[in-house]
Amino acid sequence: FLHLEEPSIAIDEARRILKPGGYGFISIKEGEGREVSPKTGYFFRYYSRYGEKSFGPLLSMAHFSVIGPEVHEAPNHNWLTYIVEK
Repeated sequence: FLHLEEPSIAIDEARRILKPGGYGFISIKEGEGREVSPKTGYFFRYYSRYGEKSFGPLLSMAHFSVIGPEVHEAPNHNWLTYIVEK
């Protein structure tokens, strides 16, 4: 989802391929914007970086039952992880 202009397309595809009652795992980088990688010096554009309050509703609108998020702290940013059920 991080580099996708239209994350809803990926969410819809995840819903399409899951069997009824099936589970999926989604992990996203928390935050907003763009950055230069401190390791490589490359510029990265993030079309969609989310927070807890903005990504969960996208999953709910796609008719997933959402378990989470759990926040996993990393040195430079946090990751949000979700378990979804169709």
